[in-house]
Amino acid sequence: MERRRRRARPERAVAAERGERHRRAPRQPLGVDAAQPRFGWKLASTVDQQRQAAYELSVDGVWNSGRVPSGQQVDVVYTGPALQSMKRYTWKVRVWDTQGRVSAWSPTWSFETGLRAPATEWTGDFIGQATVTADLSGATWIWYPEGDPAAGVPAATRYFRRTFTLASVPATATLVVTGDDTADVWVNGTQVSTSPRVYQSWQQATAIDIRSRLVAGANTIAIASENTTQSPAGMIAKLTGASLVTDTSWKASTTAPAGWNTGGFNDASWPAARAVATYGTGPWGANVSIAKAAPLLRKGFTVSKPVASARLLTTALGLHETRLNGARVGTDVLAPGWTDYNKRVQYKVYDVTGQIRQGANALGAWLGNGWYSGSLGFAGSQKYGTQPWYSAQLVLVYTDGTTSTVRTDNTWKVTSGPIRADDLYHGETYDARLAIANWDDPAFDDSSWAGVALKTGAKPNLVSQVDNGVSVQQQFRPVSVTQPSPGVWIFDMGQNFTGWNRISVTGPVGTTVQIRHAEVLTGGQLYTTNLRAAQATDRFTLAGTGSAETYEPRFTVHGYRYVELTGLPAGFTPTADTVTGRAAWTSGSQLGTLTTSNALVNQLQHNILWGERSNMLSIPTDCPQRDERLGWTGDIAIFAGTSTFNVDVQGFLDKFADDLVDAQRADGAFTDVAPAVCCGAGTAGWGDAGVIVPYTLWQRHGDIRVVDEHFDAMARWVDYLRATSGSDLIRNQPTYGDWLNVNDNTAQDVISTAFFAWSARLVSRMAAATGRTAQAASYGTLADQVGAAFTARFVAADGTVSGNTQTGYVLALAFGLVPSSRNAQLADKLVAKVAATSGHLSVGFLGVENLLPVLANTGHADTAYQILLQPGYPGWGYMNSRGATTIWERWDGIRTDGSFQDAGMNSFNHYGLGSVGDFLYRQVGGLGPASPATRRCSSRRSRAAA
Repeated sequence: MERRRRRARPERAVAAERGERHRRAPRQPLGVDAAQPRFGWKLASTVDQQRQAAYELSVDGVWNSGRVPSGQQVDVVYTGPALQSMKRYTWKVRVWDTQGRVSAWSPTWSFETGLRAPATEWTGDFIGQATVTADLSGATWIWYPEGDPAAGVPAATRYFRRTFTLASVPATATLVVTGDDTADVWVNGTQVSTSPRVYQSWQQATAIDIRSRLVAGANTIAIASENTTQSPAGMIAKLTGASLVTDTSWKASTTAPAGWNTGGFNDASWPAARAVATYGTGPWGANVSIAKAAPLLRKGFTVSKPVASARLLTTALGLHETRLNGARVGTDVLAPGWTDYNKRVQYKVYDVTGQIRQGANALGAWLGNGWYSGSLGFAGSQKYGTQPWYSAQLVLVYTDGTTSTVRTDNTWKVTSGPIRADDLYHGETYDARLAIANWDDPAFDDSSWAGVALKTGAKPNLVSQVDNGVSVQQQFRPVSVTQPSPGVWIFDMGQNFTGWNRISVTGPVGTTVQIRHAEVLTGGQLYTTNLRAAQATDRFTLAGTGSAETYEPRFTVHGYRYVELTGLPAGFTPTADTVTGRAAWTSGSQLGTLTTSNALVNQLQHNILWGERSNMLSIPTDCPQRDERLGWTGDIAIFAGTSTFNVDVQGFLDKFADDLVDAQRADGAFTDVAPAVCCGAGTAGWGDAGVIVPYTLWQRHGDIRVVDEHFDAMARWVDYLRATSGSDLIRNQPTYGDWLNVNDNTAQDVISTAFFAWSARLVSRMAAATGRTAQAASYGTLADQVGAAFTARFVAADGTVSGNTQTGYVLALAFGLVPSSRNAQLADKLVAKVAATSGHLSVGFLGVENLLPVLANTGHADTAYQILLQPGYPGWGYMNSRGATTIWERWDGIRTDGSFQDAGMNSFNHYGLGSVGDFLYRQVGGLGPASPATRRCSSRRSRAAA
C-alpha cells in the first residue's frame, strides 16, 4: 500500500469572505506527496447559525469538483488526475448556504507536491565520513584474576598495564576504552582520560587521540578501573594504528604502587589479567557506543543565471542541521525525527529561493547520530547503523524555464567538526577551539577537507514528513541561582521540560564547563539517580576569545528543571543570564486552555500540558530524561484523548499511527513500544494503541482516511486477540497490569478480556464508518460476545467485579462490558471502593483515564470531584504539593516522608496519569466533541470545581 502524507495537505482557504491559515499545517505547504491531497476551509459570516449546504472546489484548472451537496469543510479529498512531482498547484473554493446563496470564490491558495516516486526521483546519495576504524572488535574484557568477574565480584578498583614497542609513531593512534564501571587512562605516565562517574558509564566508550603521547620505542598504557558495586566487572580497550587490544598479555594488580602508571615501573610481579569475554559477548554484549566527532559536510556550487525558485529536499539517517550560504535552513531541530529507518525515512522540502545567490554558493550540514547510530537507552546502541548519513537535493528552476539539481554525491567534502561527541541520552561535547570559522560560507577554502564516503546498498523508503517537525518552542530564564558547594552552581529553570540550554561564559582557552541536568534536587544538589544510565551531560570547552562565548547543543536532548554548571573559570560568577533553557517539542499550536477558580485544578492542567509537550518529541515518549524515552504504546493509548484538547496533535499522532503499523508483527500483534527497538508485543492496554490512536484521530479530527488506511492492521490485531483467547473468549495473557496502581492490582485476565472487547468494539465502529458493513457486523458481534463472556466470568450477582479493584469496575463500565441495566450496581460498588480508601483513587495507568468520567456518568459526580480535589496522597493534588510542574510517573515519586521512590523507575515527567485531562475539558469545562471532527459539541458540566 502506498503511504500517504497527510500533514502536507493544502490548508485552508475560507469560502466566501476571507482566508485563514489552518492550524494544522502551513497555509501553502510544500512536499505534498499524497496521491489524493485533502483540503479544508473555514467559513466566515456575519449571520449567526450559518451553515454550508454545498461546495465547489477547483484545483489549478486540473480538476473541479462541481457543486457537491455537503456540509463537509475538512479533509475534502482530491479526486482529479494524478498530480506531478515537485509542482506548484493553486486552488480555491466557494460554498452555498442553506438558503441556496453562493459565495464569491475564496482567495487562491497554493500547494506544492513532493516526490511521487522517491525511489527513482531521489537522486542524492547518502554521504558521510569515511569509516572510522576506532572500535572494540577483537578486544577482550579483562579483569584481575579473582572470582567470576562475568557473574559479579565485589566493589573494588583494579589496575592494568601494557608495555609495547613502536618502530615509529603511527599516523593515527586512537585508543577506545571503557570499563564497568570506570576506566581512567594514562599514557607514558600522563593522564589522558577520566571516566564520568555515572550509572552504567561503560555503555559510552571514550575515544582518545593519543598519538602525541606516543614515542618510537617503548610505551606504556595504564588503566585504573573501578567496579562500584557487587556486579560484573571488566575493562576493555583497543588502540588503532598499533594492533593493540586488551587480552591476557596485560598485567593486573589490586594495588597502585607509586609509579605504577609510568613506563619505568617494573610489573614483573603482577599477574596476567583474566580474559572475561570477547567484545560482543558476556554480560555487556555489543552495547558499547563509541564517541566520535560529528562530521561537517559541504559542497560549493555556482549559479550563473537568475533563479525563479529553489527547493531543498533534506533527510538523514541520523540527525542533521542544514546550512546554505552561511545561514541555517528552516527551524527544525533533531531532524528528520525518529522512524523505523528500515521501513520509512522522512524528508522535508524547504523554499530556499531567498538564500540563493548569483555566483558562488555553498550547501552544508552538521551531522549527528540521533536515534539511528546513537544510544537508545536500555534498548541498546546503534540499532540501525554504526554512523550517520546525510542526503539532500537542491532543485533550481531558472527564469528561462531550465532547471538544475545540486545533490549529495562524491564531490562533497567532509571533516570532523567541534562537536566531539553527541548522543541523545548521554549529551554533547563541544570544543570551541576546533570550531571552523565560516565553514558554510561560499568563499571558504575546503581543499584540505577529505572526500565523503557514499553509503552502499539500497536507499531507504523515503516519505515526505508527516508532522511539523521538532522545533524550539519556548525559552526559560532561571528563577534562582545557588552555589551549594564550591565550584558547583545550580540553576532552577522553574519548569520541568524537554530541551537543552544555551550558555554564555567568558574564560581562558581550554576551560571545560560541564553541564548536567536533573528534574529534582536533594540537599540542594542534583538528584540524578533516577536517570539510570543516561549521563545527560554536556561539555563545553572554551576557545578563550576574551569575550563571552555561547554554546547550544544540536544533537542531544534532556528532560530537566535544574541545571548544574561545574568547571567554570576562576573569577567567573554566573548569573541568570548565563543559562537559557530551550524547550523543544513537535510543533503544534495549543488548541485548548482551561482555567477554573480552583488552584489545584489549574496547576493540574498546567502539569498535564507540560507533560504532553515534554513527551511530544517526534514520537510520544514515556519520559524525556532517563535511559528509556521510548514510544511506549500503553501511555499514548490512555492519553490520546487528552492530548487532542491541549495541542494540535493530528500530524503527530498520524505519524505515530504509521510507526505502530511499521512495528506490527506478522501475527498481528502490535508492539509494546514503537518504533520497535525492544520489549514485547500483544500486551493488553499497550498493543490496543494500534486501534485507539486511529480511532481518536477519527473522532477528534474527522480523519477517516487514517482509519481506512490502517483498517487491515487494526483488524489483524483483533484477530490476534481472538486467536490468543480461550474458546470461552476469556483472554488470559501476560500484561503489565494496571501499571503503578496503589496496592490495588487488577488481574491480567480481567484486563486482557476487557481490552479485547474494547478493541473489537472500536474496530466495528470504524468498519461501519468506512463502509465495511460485513466487518462492522462481525466485529460488533464479537465485541458483544466478549462482553457477555466478561460478565459471566468476572461479574458476580451483586455487581462485584473479580478482584474488587477500582480499575476492574472502571473498565467494565467504560467499555460497556455489562448490560446497561447493571451499570448502577457496578457504579455503587466502585463508589464503595473509593470510600474504602477515604475518597482517594487507587487506579494505575489503565484505570485513570476513565475513573472520573465513569463516576460522573453514573450519577456520582460528587465522588469524582472528591477524588479530583484530594490534596493528599494518592492524587494529583499531592504531586502539586510536592512542587510538580509536570505529571509524575508514580503517584508518590516523592514519598510522604520526603524520600524518593525506587530510582529504577521514578520519572517526574510522565504524561500517563494526566489522562484525566479529557475529563477536565469535557466535564469540568463542560465542552467536548459529540461527533467526529467536533461537528457537534456536547455541553455537559457535572459540577463546577469549587
